[in-house]
Amino acid sequence: MSDTTAVETYLKNPNDPDAFANWLGVAPATEDDDDAAPVSADADAPLADDAEEAPEAEAEAPDAEAADAPEADAPEAEAKADPITLPFQATANDDAVDPALLAAMTVTFKADGKEVQMPLADVVRRAQSEPAAQRQVRMVAQQRDEAEQKYQDIAAERDEVRAHALAILRDPDLYLALRQQVEEYDSPAARAERAERTLAEERDRQAKEAEQQKVQAKIQTFAAEVVAPTLESILSANPLVSEQEILGQFYADTAAITRHGVIPPQYHEELAAYLKRDLAAFAAERQQTYAARERRADAEARKTQVERQKLKNQTAGAAKPTALTGAPSIATTERQVKPKTLKQAQAGALSVLLGQ
Repeated sequence: MSDTTAVETYLKNPNDPDAFANWLGVAPATEDDDDAAPVSADADAPLADDAEEAPEAEAEAPDAEAADAPEADAPEAEAKADPITLPFQATANDDAVDPALLAAMTVTFKADGKEVQMPLADVVRRAQSEPAAQRQVRMVAQQRDEAEQKYQDIAAERDEVRAHALAILRDPDLYLALRQQVEEYDSPAARAERAERTLAEERDRQAKEAEQQKVQAKIQTFAAEVVAPTLESILSANPLVSEQEILGQFYADTAAITRHGVIPPQYHEELAAYLKRDLAAFAAERQQTYAARERRADAEARKTQVERQKLKNQTAGAAKPTALTGAPSIATTERQVKPKTLKQAQAGALSVLLGQ
């Protein structure tokens, strides 16, 4: 039995121990297995006639095996044994547990009121495959719910149709009334009326679309020919005022007449007057305020520069040497003439030595 079949069987019979055992992969117990007679320990015992010959045969067997298979092959046989692979690792007090011991370990637990015995490795494998099984169970349950919902919808429609059919069959007046309604609905006059109504609705829709297009065209024309040039002239006339500040004031002042992000055409005349009067005055006032602030800043900067230059001149004058300190002044110092002949040089040196 496949895993899918086992899961579906268990979902249909959740209280069935055998279904749960099949899902776990354990063969369900039967009465024949419980009542089976135990096999006697003497069933495979040799007959009495062969009892005396058995020791001799057993005594001769080791010699024959020793002759056929040398003792050196035993380690090679043990080395060729396949390694034990388990789906998990176990430790005890930070020491690894022998895989052979884990592979031989069997656990017994109760499931749905019944004891189940299975190897520890199989229990771990079942736990590892549980998420996939749960997803499959959810998918099957969802498909079942969808199928049940479709079945209920079809059954409701069927019952409704059946109820109408029975009502028509049981009530001749109802049949005649429904027939009259069908004939009136499907009559040439009714069809013509419906067609005329549909055509009138289509004409109204087209007229509304055309009117909306005209309004949009007026708005776009006004924005391109009036709003954009006026804003550009205001910005160029007031360079110290930022565009964000002017647009922010514009949006704040026109919020009351804005409809769905646009200003309707009935407010265009008022909007043009606002742009040329109020918004321009706001920008001019801001321009004057910022210009006066810049002039004050420039005056403060020039004043600071003059005071700095004055302090620099005073510092340079205090550090300059004068004639009162005994140092020679540029104005009082005589210009030394370079001697042109040897005699003039000797005379000059003599005068310097004599202090003349």
